[in-house]
Formats: sequence, C-alpha cells, structure tokens
Amino acid sequence: METGQSVKTFEDTGYIYSLAISPDGFKIISCSSDTTIKIWDLETGQTIKTLQGHTVSVVSLALSP
Repeated sequence: METGQSVKTFEDTGYIYSLAISPDGFKIISCSSDTTIKIWDLETGQTIKTLQGHTVSVVSLALSP
C-alpha cells in the first residue's frame, strides 16, 4: 500500500541534481553540486563509492545496462 511517507533518506554534502537506479535495482547513483558522483546502497542508504575529480558541479548522468 502506498502511504506517501519517506522510507529512506540519503544525505549528501551538495545539492543533488540527478539520480539513477542501477539496472540491478540495488544501487542509486547521484551527481551533485559538490562535484562528485556517488554510488549508494539502496537498502542501507550508505555510500558505496564516491567518484571525484570533476572541477565543476555534475548536473546529469545516464546509465546503460
């Protein structure tokens, strides 16, 4: 049943511009104003990996199986 209530919160250090769910359905990938791309575990909400190196905000992303 849908309740409209949040079931999980993901905390980031920047403004999140874009999200994508991995093809396997177990991860969320985000890109944000803090110039990082992060891979999150959907079940735990923990960061699996942070990709750094961009010099400006990352504002979009796309995934391919």
